[in-house]
Amino acid sequence: MDMNVAFVDRPATAVIGYQERVSIAGDVDPGFERIWREGFMKLAGAIEPLSVGRGYYGVCFCTGEEGVMDYLAGMILRPDVDAAPAGAVVRTIPAARFAVFDCSLATIGATWNAIYGQWFPASDWASAPGVPCYEQYPPDTTACPDSPVKLYVPVVP
Repeated sequence: MDMNVAFVDRPATAVIGYQERVSIAGDVDPGFERIWREGFMKLAGAIEPLSVGRGYYGVCFCTGEEGVMDYLAGMILRPDVDAAPAGAVVRTIPAARFAVFDCSLATIGATWNAIYGQWFPASDWASAPGVPCYEQYPPDTTACPDSPVKLYVPVVP
């Protein structure tokens, strides 16, 4: 797998959206597509006016429990917004340096596996503790398997 990587420093960023706790252990589908379709889409009309830009983010927050995470399907929150609509959650991605990987909608899982199974062991980087990974979908992303996705992985030397 082609593992071209770029590095960016990102400020702390608030994300607003729909969140569920999911199991990522084993071969069980954690239901990411369902979270977007049934959770986020029900709130999209209330969330989109509160967002910066029109990109979409899938953020993976650590729960401290092995094989379990909080997945937030959402958008970047405007800084002047101080309240979330009913059913929406606001969480912050802390400021960090991120390794950024390009992939497609169809290759997200394989790319995550390659990052943690191949790239990290061969690199001089470690995962930054306490900082979530996230997926960035451009505003024009459709359900097409070739739709572009960027994966942001927090890193420390």
